[in-house]
Amino acid sequence: MSLLNLSWSVILSYWAIGIPSAVLLMRNTYIGISNEVIESAKIDGAGFFTIIGKIIMPMGMSGTAIVIIFQFISAWNDYLTPLLYLTSQSKQTIIVVLAQMVDKYMNMPTRQFAGLFVSVIPAIVLYLCLQKYMVKGAMSGSIK
Repeated sequence: MSLLNLSWSVILSYWAIGIPSAVLLMRNTYIGISNEVIESAKIDGAGFFTIIGKIIMPMGMSGTAIVIIFQFISAWNDYLTPLLYLTSQSKQTIIVVLAQMVDKYMNMPTRQFAGLFVSVIPAIVLYLCLQKYMVKGAMSGSIK
């Protein structure tokens, strides 16, 4: 299929692996939205797209945030998939490069820790950006 050494091969494999868990998480999130809220919006005169855009989507953002964080962390920390599909040095992911750095800089732990620190920064930034949605999702089940 000529997918060797293409970024799309890694993206497609993550997509195929991530879709089932994302569907389960999102389904459970949207099933938890009460029908009374949707019915009251219909009574107030809201149309279909207004209900979806202004009621259902904001209430489901906690599930969306959790799916985004889980999928990003699992793809970011994956070692085997990029190692198998991406053979050129310029296309390898940071985790594969860090694993190679362990052998190269065996006696220089400061360089290894610098690489590890740089690899953690995007995950921390993503979590900080989506943290408010996660807290909202955790609190929504406790308040009636």
